[in-house]
Amino acid sequence: MSIGETKPLRGVAQKKDPYWWMHPAYRGEQALDLATLDAMPAGGYKWVAHSDEMTTGGENESNLDATNGYFADFAQLLYKMNGFRPGPVENWYVIVCVEPSKRWAVGQLRADPVTPVQVFDDLIFDSEDAARAKAESLRGK
Repeated sequence: MSIGETKPLRGVAQKKDPYWWMHPAYRGEQALDLATLDAMPAGGYKWVAHSDEMTTGGENESNLDATNGYFADFAQLLYKMNGFRPGPVENWYVIVCVEPSKRWAVGQLRADPVTPVQVFDDLIFDSEDAARAKAESLRGK
């Protein structure tokens, strides 16, 4: 065994998460706080209705320049993760705290340097667990 190599545990399947470096909130493991999102520049998130068309792209994003905007670096990363397409990133649903300790919504990351998060106004729940369950079910599609 070489230096830095770890010995596998017996009987435990070990799989490295390829996105281990992303913040837990962007991986859907923790809620994004809307109060924190309010600190983003204007348009840092947007409210949309959930539909199959909205979650896979569309809008008029074919000419999106992922190099300009407050979130340009993040947008370029999401653009690559999205198969070099702008717009909503397939299967990257997040939990957004709409009202502290009262309401949570499901959102989706977007390969967009100005608006990296879209929040679904028709997927709002009274518990974080319910929102997380919905986000996980959407990822499973």
